Amino acid sequence: MRYRIWYGIAAVLILAAAVFGLSKRNTYQDLAHSEDPYADVLVAELPEKIALTNCERMRTALPAAPLIMRVQVLEDLEYVFNDSKLKVRVEDVFSGTDCAVGDEIYLTGRFHLSFDEDQTTLECFFVNVPKVGEDYLVFVEERVVSYHDLLPVYRMFPDSIFAPIFHYADSQCTILPTDGLNTYVPYEMVRENEFFVMTERAFQALTDLKHEMLERYPIR
Repeated sequence: MRYRIWYGIAAVLILAAAVFGLSKRNTYQDLAHSEDPYADVLVAELPEKIALTNCERMRTALPAAPLIMRVQVLEDLEYVFNDSKLKVRVEDVFSGTDCAVGDEIYLTGRFHLSFDEDQTTLECFFVNVPKVGEDYLVFVEERVVSYHDLLPVYRMFPDSIFAPIFHYADSQCTILPTDGLNTYVPYEMVRENEFFVMTERAFQALTDLKHEMLERYPIR
């Protein structure tokens, strides 16, 4: 008798969850089958003062990351729950022993999409989504436990206001005006940027830091 009661409660809970899911199905975003998943999203620009302070600090913090690598992006960023994973191949290892050239791994920890009733935002720590086929310098903290991924998963270095991944090529930078309180702008208008910043000085600070790191860890 007791088991029938528990089965009954479980059935009611499952039915309630199904009804709730059906009622909300129109709010779900099917990114996998969307022609352009970034068409209507917003992205935040980095304020100048924060950029300058953080870039100065990262000059010493980034080279101390446990694992520093050059990687090539193999697939588009895959969004999972409140995070994402980026499939890459290791092309060079500058620091650390946990990865070897030729390894295929996932990078995680710095990109996700946030949904609410009014808008969708790309939360990317002010660095654009890496492009398939391109080489990037990445600073990594550690390998994380994953029970469902066939490839090893590594978390990018977290101690920075911007994502610690730099493109080995330079890109243009479109800077859009904001009111200073809400710094979100349409992604469509800045989608060719590498960095999302509020001022030219902030862009220059990030670019200078990037070039310093690329000179320190060049393609060889």
